Amino acid sequence: MIKMLSVLFGTLMMTLLAFSCSPSSSQAQQQGAPPAAAKPSPADPDFQMVAGERAGAVFPRSTLASLRETYGAENVIEQTVYVGEGEEREGLALFPGTPNELEIGLLNGHPEFVRASKTEGQWSAAGIKPGMPLAALEALNGGPFMLFGFEWDYGGTVISWEGGNIPAGVMARLEHSSTGALPSELSGNKEILSHHPMLKEIAPTVQSVTVLFNLSPLQ
Repeated sequence: MIKMLSVLFGTLMMTLLAFSCSPSSSQAQQQGAPPAAAKPSPADPDFQMVAGERAGAVFPRSTLASLRETYGAENVIEQTVYVGEGEEREGLALFPGTPNELEIGLLNGHPEFVRASKTEGQWSAAGIKPGMPLAALEALNGGPFMLFGFEWDYGGTVISWEGGNIPAGVMARLEHSSTGALPSELSGNKEILSHHPMLKEIAPTVQSVTVLFNLSPLQ
């Protein structure tokens, strides 16, 4: 399972479809097809994260230059992104230092995954937002899911949605509010179902939500 997470966060391979030329908007309207949707603008940004597709105007083929053109150079900076086990990835930050900061992990100069972790921000994926309590996440999924025990590098990471409503390619990591030592049942490299009765006592919430830009095996 740790190897799977390393693949997801550290060595994901992009699977991209070739873009074909589309007709102009006037041609499309003549043919009865709707015009292409307008790109989100910085003045009215879109904060939806869709697995395999986009996060706002961040797309699988976006580049530093194209994102700066869309959002403004001051809103897109280069930085490394932590991926676990002491490893960092080349990346970007969108809206750095603001409640809507979004981390963008790059592979060969293009977005591989995006991660939102600000509880006061507006980013969401499949309805998941940072700060969401465990019970709300279970309700959104339509049932329990599997996560790792806490207090280690991948602690609180959801490893399977157990066939629920949340789609593949959307990942969440939970944190807890307990200040004392956790019982062994909830800590360390072990798998825990989210309806474990002891979890209610430590009140987990979503620490971050990550969306992958390739299809993930997480189900």
